[in-house]
Order: sequence, then structure tokens, then C-alpha cells
Amino acid sequence: MGMVLDAFATTSDDFAQLGINQLLTATADPTRSAVEALNAGLAVVASIGARNEAEAQLGIQMAATHEAAMRMLRVAASGADPKTTEVYGNLATKLLRTYTAQIEALAKLKRGGEQTVRVEHVHVHAGGQAIVGNVNSDRRGGGSVRT
Repeated sequence: MGMVLDAFATTSDDFAQLGINQLLTATADPTRSAVEALNAGLAVVASIGARNEAEAQLGIQMAATHEAAMRMLRVAASGADPKTTEVYGNLATKLLRTYTAQIEALAKLKRGGEQTVRVEHVHVHAGGQAIVGNVNSDRRGGGSVRT
């Protein structure tokens, strides 16, 4: 159970059991065993390197979302009629967008909400002014310049 606790970034056996149950439910697939599905889901959760239970929950959601998107793509690809392909293709698209949003949310959690904006090209026209150097701004709008 130690590796599972590590994957879910928890010391709670109850939380780990809940996570296992959620992964089993979300990844159930008649084409593979429950053990294979669970191991794959746990690999996803472990791969994000969760630091707490909230990040682990996001990992569980990501595994479930990806699994559901892949199911929708399979149904869309095997659709007997264009309507089936359209409906399931649209569902897959929404799920894949959700998955991307989950990845972005995880990245934001891991960097503590900090963002870095890097400007590659600046054009200063006649009469304009520019600052050359690193500009650091606090959240209240003030800033400092290091040149």
C-alpha cells in the first residue's frame, strides 16, 4: 500500500482506497482486466508527482477524462452512420479540451500560480521609450527593474 499512498501523496488509507475505487470505476473497460486498468490509472496519477491530495485528485480526474475521451474516439471511429461519428467525435473533443485544461491547472498548481511572460521581440518606434532588462511586478501593480 506504500506505493499507492505515495502515488496519491497521502498518509490516509481511506483517501488511497477512495482513489483506487474512483480509478477502477473510471477506467473499467471490457477489453482488459480491472488490474490492468487500475495499474494504468495509478501510473497516470504517479506520473504527475502529486504533492498533496488535491493534486492527486486532479490526477485521478485526468486519468478518467483521458479514458473517457479514448472511448468516445473509438466509438466515433467505428460509427456506422455520420450522426454517431459526429456525436461521439464532439464528446471526445470536449473531453480532450477538458484534459488540456486539467494539465494547465496542474501546471499552475505546481508553480504556485506564478506566471512568467517572456517577450521575444519589441519594436520601439521614433519617439517611443523602452525598458531593457528584467521587469518584476508584484500583484498590486508595482514593479522593479533590473538591468
